[in-house]
Amino acid sequence: MVQIQPIMGHEKGFMEHSIQFDKPVLRNMYMDLLKMKEEAEACLLRKDNLPSYAEEQLAEERAKREEAEREKELLEQKCKELQQKLDNQERVLKQLQAEMEEKMRNELRERDEKIQKLEAQMKTLLEEKENTKNDCTSKKKKNKDKENPSKPSLWFLILEAINRFLILITKYLCSE
Repeated sequence: MVQIQPIMGHEKGFMEHSIQFDKPVLRNMYMDLLKMKEEAEACLLRKDNLPSYAEEQLAEERAKREEAEREKELLEQKCKELQQKLDNQERVLKQLQAEMEEKMRNELRERDEKIQKLEAQMKTLLEEKENTKNDCTSKKKKNKDKENPSKPSLWFLILEAINRFLILITKYLCSE
């Protein structure tokens, strides 16, 4: 058994009675104190390490932000490139469209000219046909007794064939 004596000597003591402890109780108290000391040291180490831990976390966050910024810049660059490609394709498309429209206008103008020429030729041929028909009818009246009235004249058949031929050519040219 261990006795604790008052620290102050001749006057009334710090403690009036001496406290007595068993060795096992002291050992337990000592062990508890050691545990408390270790926990306090660990706490102090954590406290000391807290700034470095916080710095590490901040550094990680900063690195993540920087990486996100780089990715954002890359995506913006790709977006700009795609927009430029799209603009170029739109410009080329408009140019091709304008060329196609011009080509179609030219082709339509050429067809209109061909049709006008054919119409003029048809008009001329029809006038000639009318003139020859008039000539034929006057001759027919003279030769009425000689010819069979149910049989058409040779000039009429020729002009009819030319007329059909011109109609077929007109249809063919208009279908192109």
